[in-house]
Amino acid sequence: LVDRRSNTMPSVRKSYDEELLQLDTLLARMGHEAGAAIESALTALRNDDIELARSVVARDSQIDASEHEIEHRCLQLLLRQQPVASDLRKVSTALKMVTDVERIGDQASDIAELVLHLHAKSTDAVGVLEDILKMGDDVLKMVKRSIAAYVQGWLGDADVRYSKDLNIKDDKSYIMSLLAVLTSGDSAAGHQIKELGGSFHENGYSIPQMQIRRKEKKNGF
Repeated sequence: LVDRRSNTMPSVRKSYDEELLQLDTLLARMGHEAGAAIESALTALRNDDIELARSVVARDSQIDASEHEIEHRCLQLLLRQQPVASDLRKVSTALKMVTDVERIGDQASDIAELVLHLHAKSTDAVGVLEDILKMGDDVLKMVKRSIAAYVQGWLGDADVRYSKDLNIKDDKSYIMSLLAVLTSGDSAAGHQIKELGGSFHENGYSIPQMQIRRKEKKNGF
């Protein structure tokens, strides 16, 4: 008889790693969507843009759907794979984070609802509008600076790095790497990321193969 266990176990682990990678990617994408919703809601409030406010309210259902999908995937992983150690920590962290991110989406929708029901000038009249906008801008800057700081740490003095050089060791840096991919398309981002296809395993993480490039080279060329 042929023992197929040696062939089966690696394929099972590979499938499991792919599921964990999909989970992290979905969570990072949901976080990016929630951040974009806050930014759009603040723009709508600043410009009294009714149509933009309506689009933010409509997009809240997409964020809610992402929350349900991530929760479903987490529960499936817990039931089918019974993860332990770092894998269990990753799934349990995702379950907690997805609730927090969904609340951010709800808050963006609430701001947009204000635009629809209260004219911006009435808010400005009581001296609240500028404070709200400043608070929102400060939060967005903190998020973007945090991502930029991670990317800068990865690049160091180099203009180009590859994901295999990042030495990702914990959940925070791993999630930040995924957010860096999602935000690299932003015109204000100081980096560009090119996905090279495939992934590799390091410190218990399945990391996509990618190239990280500084937009403005330090040497000026």
